[in-house]
Amino acid sequence: MRKISKNFISPILLTVLAVVFMGCPSRDVEPELTRTQLLTSSTWTFNSVIVTGTEANYIAELLVMSLYDDTTFTFYEDGTSLRISEDQSIAGLWIMSNHETKIIYSEEGASLLNWNIIELTNDLLKVSYVDATTGGIITLTFNG
Repeated sequence: MRKISKNFISPILLTVLAVVFMGCPSRDVEPELTRTQLLTSSTWTFNSVIVTGTEANYIAELLVMSLYDDTTFTFYEDGTSLRISEDQSIAGLWIMSNHETKIIYSEEGASLLNWNIIELTNDLLKVSYVDATTGGIITLTFNG
């Protein structure tokens, strides 16, 4: 009977162990954040507006710009929010709906807004809604 050398087994064993451990998933992977967690993790600063679907797109964009220019939104985990602009702070309420694809937002003295989430990352919030007056689609972009 032939004897198998230890020098022959060692490289094979090392190769098998390397393949096994390289195939194991890393345990350092952080879980993906929900949209609610992403929304509440930043203060969102208004960046831009696009209005489509109305004959007066440019005028509507100027109007929305005047409402949101120099404005930040903070959404808190308890469903409250704070909108801060140059001369005022306005408290509001919000909730995610439709499997975290919509933000229903309201503030005192204003009508309810149904924001469709187009994109939400750690540093970008892009939403759209239908303007009740013109029927145009307003797309707002915020940076976090």
